[in-house]
Amino acid sequence: MRYPTLELGAGSYRDPDIDYYNDIKDLPGLHYHCDARELPVEDSTFSIVTSNQLIEHLDEEQQGEFLRECHRVLVAGGLLFTWTPDRGWMDKSLARYEMTQEWYDTLLAGAGSEEEDKHRRVLKQGELVKMLGEAGFWVRSIGEVGGSIECIAVKNG
Repeated sequence: MRYPTLELGAGSYRDPDIDYYNDIKDLPGLHYHCDARELPVEDSTFSIVTSNQLIEHLDEEQQGEFLRECHRVLVAGGLLFTWTPDRGWMDKSLARYEMTQEWYDTLLAGAGSEEEDKHRRVLKQGELVKMLGEAGFWVRSIGEVGGSIECIAVKNG
């Protein structure tokens, strides 16, 4: 049996390999217009959940809630793919003068005038791994690519 895939924080881009899309903004082509911490779907609905540049827009408590919700909607052994700015890479780049303070501050705070555009907590890889473990995932792979953390986590049980 094939379970569908879900993209959280979909924005306006549509990947033909994704079955369902969620965003907090009411955009065309969404299946769910709601907070990604309270998805209106049953447990164990999806085989894959993707989240591109979303978790940094949540504070620490909300990040934990979000990851637990991802765990809830995934089938056992389901995959969570997530991409987020890498605070460790940012700190090193700033210390080596490879990034200006202005760009660092922009990445740290987020850009845009809407409240949902703001970054509330940009994670380091170790912080993300710890939070994923607490939410019931094990990390299959994690690394820095182009200043972002790219992570694949598997739902335990």
